[in-house]
Amino acid sequence: MPRRASFLTRNTYNRRQTTMTAIRCQLLASIFCLLTILMPQAHAEDSASAPLHLVVPFAPGGPSDLMARKLGEQLGARMHRSVIVDNKAGGGGSIAASFVSRAEPDGSTILWTTSTIAIDPVLRPSLPYDVQKDLTPIVTAMISPLVVLINPKLPVHDIAGLVAYAKEHPGRLNYGSGGVGTSLHMSTELFMLDTGTKMTHVPYKGASETVVGMLSNDIQLLFNPMPTALQYGKSGQLRALAVASPKRSEAWPELPTVAESGVRGLADFDASLWYALYAPGKTPKPVVDTLNKEINAALQDPSMKRFLREQGMETLGDTPEQARQRLDKEIHQWREVVKAAQIKLN
Repeated sequence: MPRRASFLTRNTYNRRQTTMTAIRCQLLASIFCLLTILMPQAHAEDSASAPLHLVVPFAPGGPSDLMARKLGEQLGARMHRSVIVDNKAGGGGSIAASFVSRAEPDGSTILWTTSTIAIDPVLRPSLPYDVQKDLTPIVTAMISPLVVLINPKLPVHDIAGLVAYAKEHPGRLNYGSGGVGTSLHMSTELFMLDTGTKMTHVPYKGASETVVGMLSNDIQLLFNPMPTALQYGKSGQLRALAVASPKRSEAWPELPTVAESGVRGLADFDASLWYALYAPGKTPKPVVDTLNKEINAALQDPSMKRFLREQGMETLGDTPEQARQRLDKEIHQWREVVKAAQIKLN
């Protein structure tokens, strides 16, 4: 009988041990699950309160830098967090883009970029990042329509006349840009591809020098941003033919669009400069959506809109999906242009 009792005691003890072990395992599993839920939330809260680093691919003081800083002020006020502008100029914007592509994808580091980000991967396939994979579009914030300018000595007064003249005198017209692969260069190449015309490219060291070339008649055609176009076009020193955007510009509403010319091949012509904000590639969608919402709201601030108008810019604002579509579309467009025109960087 004592042996039987001893056996039952040991059996009961083993069952209790097994039960306690199971309870401990369940408790540990519950704690682990709770931590997996709370830790990302805590990290997200820390990121939301941490300074927002706005990486700008330009030197301090220029128009692009000033626009980024103005937006940073509005964004910081809305989100109740400090915004630090981090200038990383050089490499045609690739230094800044590469830096952001490697940053923590938590929404605390974002890139201020221009439409050249859709040109770079086509002309520079050896970039240390893949813009379509390593960066995530947040929003296309604003645009600056390019204006088609000509020297007033040219016997042309509209886009149809320009195309006709260029076809009658292939290669005789010189057009300028701030260098091979710049937006001004690529926009004119797109125009020639769409119209079947041929003009001669004269690359300058900078965009400002192209205006001097126009005034001296060394070049006869120039796609140029709105602020400069207003200055020289309104004064009559240069002749503005059209705005190279889908709709007329608020800054110069009487100036028709290129598409309005009715010239075959130009019905959907768009060569607008744009500014956008991108996050690291693996940034969670909720974080991207929050940034998109806050940036779009900041862009609608009256003082922000007034500031942009003074810079010749127009507020755009779109969804992350629309910003992605714009990027993909333009990369495809510029790839076709580069291939057709056989453009190569020196």
